[in-house]
Amino acid sequence: MSNRWTEAEILTLKSMYGKHTKRQIAEAIPTHTAGSIVMKAMKLGIVKKRTSKYSPWTSGELKLLKELYPDAMKSQIILAISSHPWSSIQEKAKALGVSRFWRTHRARKRSPVPVIGALRELRIRRRISATELAAKIGVSRDYLCKLELSGYNPRFQNLINWCEALGVELAIHPIDAK
Repeated sequence: MSNRWTEAEILTLKSMYGKHTKRQIAEAIPTHTAGSIVMKAMKLGIVKKRTSKYSPWTSGELKLLKELYPDAMKSQIILAISSHPWSSIQEKAKALGVSRFWRTHRARKRSPVPVIGALRELRIRRRISATELAAKIGVSRDYLCKLELSGYNPRFQNLINWCEALGVELAIHPIDAK
């Protein structure tokens, strides 16, 4: 096989590349291999247009992506934005600068004490570090982490300080007797 490209072969390559398969192009230019054809196309700057079977992103989908991506479960996001695969959703979120909440906070441990678990989740959602919150409460970071993850019961005053530091109120309501 000849390794020199003729003007006619280059014109054929330019007219067929991206519209036909490598096999079809190789049949039209029998003096070159499929690899040689791809290399020549790259040298000439001819690129195959990527065709996607998915539709372009709509403004409604982008809005949903911005709202759901940080906090919703993967399955909920996929159901809401069903016209795009998960990989496309991730790429678009990255391009928009939106990140997954749990991606940055992988520790999904929950306190056995529901109030403490809720306070921990609130701290993480507000992106307040344990060190920063511990300083506001007046306890050590280690103690705060033990409270959040192991089910230790805090002193009542520490619990009140914790709520104040997060800007929430601890409320006690009577349970309706049945």
